Amino acid sequence: MLSAIRVFAVLAFAGLVSSQAFAEEQVNNGQDITRPLTRVDLRYQFINMPFGHQQSIYTLRSDGAIKFSGGWELALRGDLPVFYGDVIAHDNPGGMTQTALGDVLTQAVAVHSFNPREALGVGVQMVWPTATNDQSGSGKYQALPILGFRESLPEISNGSFFVPFARCDTAYAGNSDRRDIKKLEFGPTLNLMLPERMFFILYSSPEIVYDLNQKAWHVPMNFMVGKMFTKTIVGSAEFFIPMFEGRNYATPYNFKMEARVGYFFSL
Repeated sequence: MLSAIRVFAVLAFAGLVSSQAFAEEQVNNGQDITRPLTRVDLRYQFINMPFGHQQSIYTLRSDGAIKFSGGWELALRGDLPVFYGDVIAHDNPGGMTQTALGDVLTQAVAVHSFNPREALGVGVQMVWPTATNDQSGSGKYQALPILGFRESLPEISNGSFFVPFARCDTAYAGNSDRRDIKKLEFGPTLNLMLPERMFFILYSSPEIVYDLNQKAWHVPMNFMVGKMFTKTIVGSAEFFIPMFEGRNYATPYNFKMEARVGYFFSL
């Protein structure tokens, strides 16, 4: 009898802690696909490419969130990238430094929240071959179905969560002379909110790749560090370091990093 009372007390206390955690205003650093925000980001990405080439990407990203009844939301996103680099391409055999518009990305994700802890996001990204030179885009129309499921972790800290995330990158049209694209991409995203509204994210992007054309894996170390300066302003730095590539796999980069500043219009 005494043991049963103790078990009941422990469970009741755990439930109380969890309820109190969810009763707090949940911190949202903009990295959870199932908690969309209306926002605008300025991003800078530096890529150290194979054979000594480099590329910089300046991206303006805008997101919108539309709420519906029954726990449903629609998350919309658009990316406008500008490239600056000296990557060798069909129209740049000498590796001259060029500036060009990249491929525009659009995204729509339907989100359903089952409860404060769990939510599902299902949608698609579309990449449009708008690049004004070969080194700044794929030359292909790409469709990327995406799927993510969030499990909040308030027991760790307010705003912490785990999101297994996957997408399939497939080219379905475009320049037939350019390389075909068939990839499975994964990101077991673990977001840990730290004191002073800082955060650390392991696999903040779906960078674990299985290339269906090359029949090979690419597994980097991918992580992000950042800080919520206010409820509406966030800054972060993300790093990508190759760890493992399958035999004869064409390594996409030697090192990559991205810095961003974001402003959230809604929380």
